Amino acid sequence: MQPMSDGLTPAMRRLWERTERVQAGGEPRRGLSLERIVAAGVELADAEGLSAVSMARVARRVGFTTMSLYRHVEGKDELLELMADAATGEPPALDPAAGWRAGLELWSRSLVAALLLHPWFLDVPITGPPRTPGRVAWFERGLEALAETRLSEVEKAGVILLVNGSAFWEVRVMVEVGAAARAHGTSPERETAEYGAALSALIAPERFPHLRRALDAGIFEDDVDDFAFGLELALDGVERLVERRAAEAGGG
Repeated sequence: MQPMSDGLTPAMRRLWERTERVQAGGEPRRGLSLERIVAAGVELADAEGLSAVSMARVARRVGFTTMSLYRHVEGKDELLELMADAATGEPPALDPAAGWRAGLELWSRSLVAALLLHPWFLDVPITGPPRTPGRVAWFERGLEALAETRLSEVEKAGVILLVNGSAFWEVRVMVEVGAAARAHGTSPERETAEYGAALSALIAPERFPHLRRALDAGIFEDDVDDFAFGLELALDGVERLVERRAAEAGGG
C-alpha cells in the first residue's frame, strides 16, 4: 500500500475516518476489520510483550489468514503505530477554570497512567511526530491547556514536548526497575535500598565529597515522589515563561 497524497496510508486514512464515524454515532462494520486487528495486537502485547506481536500471530488470534491482514494494514510497522494509538486512549477532559498548570498536571499524570496499562508502548519505535487520531488528540488537549496563555504556538508545543518527555521517562523507569526487581525476586524499594547501601560502602568522601554528603543525607531512603517533584520544577519554569510573556503583552 502506498501513502495517499496527504501522507496517510489507506489504513491510516481508515482510522481517521473510523474515528469520525464513531464520534458521529456510527458503528464499525463486523467481520475482519482494522479495529479487530489492532485490538488483537494490543491483547497480544499486553499478555506477552511487544516481541510477541507478529502478523501471523495476530491473524491466528482473529481467525483469518495472514495475507488477509494485509488488506487492512500495510505491515507490522504500521500495526505497531496503530496499536500505540489505541493504547493511549482518550486524553482527559480539562477544566478551563482550573488554569493551565492544573491542566498540564492532569494531562501528564493521565498519560503516565495510560502508559502503565500498556508498558510495551515504550518499545514501539518513534518514527516521527504523532499522526494517528488518538495521539493527535493528546497533543491537541495539551495545547488546549495552554490556550489562554500568552505563549507563542511554538512555545506551547515545546512545553507539551517537555511534559510528554517527563511522563515517558517516569514510565520507563517504573517499568524497567520493576522488571529488574521481579527478575531478582525482590521489589523496586528493596533494590533501591540495597543499591544505596552498596554505594555507601564504596564512596569515599575524599574522592566523591558531594555524593558522600548526599548519601549521608539518605537520598535512597526518602519516599519523595520523584515524578511529582520533577513535574513541579518543570511547571515552575513554564510558569515563569507564562508570566514573562504576559508582562511583555502588557499584563493581558
